[in-house]
Amino acid sequence: MLDVLSITSVIFLLVGLGRLVLWLGWFQAGDIRILGAYVANLALPALIFRTLAQADLAHVLQADYLAIYAGASLLTLGLGLFVSTRLLGLSPVEAAFQGLGMSCSNSGFIGLPIVLIALPAVAPLAFTHNVMVETLLMLPLILVLAERGRNRHLGGGALARQIARRLSASPILWAMLSGIGASLSGLSLPAGLAMPLSRSIDLLAQSSAAVSLVVIGASLANLSWRSIDARVLSVAVFKVGVMPALVVGLTGLAMALGWLTMPADLLKAMIVLAGIAPVSIYPILSMAYGIDRGPAVALALCTALNFVTVTAALWLLGAGL
Repeated sequence: MLDVLSITSVIFLLVGLGRLVLWLGWFQAGDIRILGAYVANLALPALIFRTLAQADLAHVLQADYLAIYAGASLLTLGLGLFVSTRLLGLSPVEAAFQGLGMSCSNSGFIGLPIVLIALPAVAPLAFTHNVMVETLLMLPLILVLAERGRNRHLGGGALARQIARRLSASPILWAMLSGIGASLSGLSLPAGLAMPLSRSIDLLAQSSAAVSLVVIGASLANLSWRSIDARVLSVAVFKVGVMPALVVGLTGLAMALGWLTMPADLLKAMIVLAGIAPVSIYPILSMAYGIDRGPAVALALCTALNFVTVTAALWLLGAGL
């Protein structure tokens, strides 16, 4: 257990450092927003591009990982939409973003640093699979649901163009498409250009984990736990409980049917990543659609719960020992 705590404590010490620097006045709220923009628009896209471009995607991608993780994500979203609309009485737009918080993990900012320490051999591959599911499937689907809920007057073509414009402005999506293209093409740059470009991308990518954890800690510093309500609790229950349980259940089904082929450590990484707090752009996207601070509080609660849930998951799975 001490070995596991030594892994998770690194992550949450950096989150705590983010709270501390804001409290001490070393950084202001505006500085944190700039750091967050740096991670979201430069460091994380560089990490995604490097991970995908360096992977031999034609040979290393695990179809069973993609199927299980995508299946669990879609089931979580579907159940979340039902609970949000039928039980909580939320609007279609609010329900869509409840589903985002429940089904999309913070794979880059929290999940990757954890699996890099606990399961370093498979961390980049697990991260690659998660990013593919979340960026190419879940985020576009949730934006479609949100845009449909907000623009019921728009026809199919106009709605598709609006969603395409929103997605085309995402550096993360472009990094992912470029990385996949670079991997599948097999093309290489001249040595004189490749070396400085590769090192520049590496330096940006290496900065993503530490800076992002400090940003998360600082961004949660001024939130009030009194804001916890049924919406927030439902996101927390689904994200840190229901989704990893669905991953375990689908894994058991795949195993029973003889479809499971991924290595044991990759399976452990998938289960851990499924229970990570919501993706960090969850509150940002929600605010763009006029939704209040509920998503930020849900993100804070899930991040706090992760200290217990991730530590327990790593211990039960024997990861990092």
